[in-house]
Amino acid sequence: MTSPLTPCSYLCSQILRVAVAAGDAQYLSIGQDYFQGTFSFAAEINFGREPIGQFVLQVSIDQNIAAAYFPGVACSDTFSFTITPAFLSVYKANDKLS
Repeated sequence: MTSPLTPCSYLCSQILRVAVAAGDAQYLSIGQDYFQGTFSFAAEINFGREPIGQFVLQVSIDQNIAAAYFPGVACSDTFSFTITPAFLSVYKANDKLS
């Protein structure tokens, strides 16, 4: 017997509000994932090209969804992250991250 979809199983993947606020804003798409059974989320920006210049990413919680699942929890802050792609590296099999 399969369990029915809970609202979070499809809404949690849309709970983040992610935007490129400054810098290299010529991206193709922004996607996001929710890791079911956790409170972990991921955002992915697809630029579809290289090189990618420095940009500022703003992340917040969709207040309509948050109100339904996190009542009474203050989660209205917006966080800004300055991303410098030149400092990022690609992990490949057998590589060691240091």
